[in-house]
Amino acid sequence: MWPSTADGDLLLEQVSVDPAYRGKRIGSALIQGVVDRGRAEGFAGVVLTTFRDIPWNGPLYRRLGFKTMRDAEIGPELRALRRRETEAGLDVLERECLRKRITR
Repeated sequence: MWPSTADGDLLLEQVSVDPAYRGKRIGSALIQGVVDRGRAEGFAGVVLTTFRDIPWNGPLYRRLGFKTMRDAEIGPELRALRRRETEAGLDVLERECLRKRITR
């Protein structure tokens, strides 16, 4: 798990679970841990970029309450991250920015 910040939200940069342990809700627990940390530290939300359609990416995050961000909602730091992803060879058309609002 690899959290940092972007545009005033907690940024979840990377979550990885060994494929041998998939289906045990470890990834969901790690993600919830980041949400809990964000809440404890006073962040309004958690943001991330991910592949839109890979089942253990976009669909999983959406099931966990993350919402797809409209272009106008994406701040400069998250835009810069998307540019770096594109420069690294990731297809931005297959990726999306997601945000989960944190309630207190």
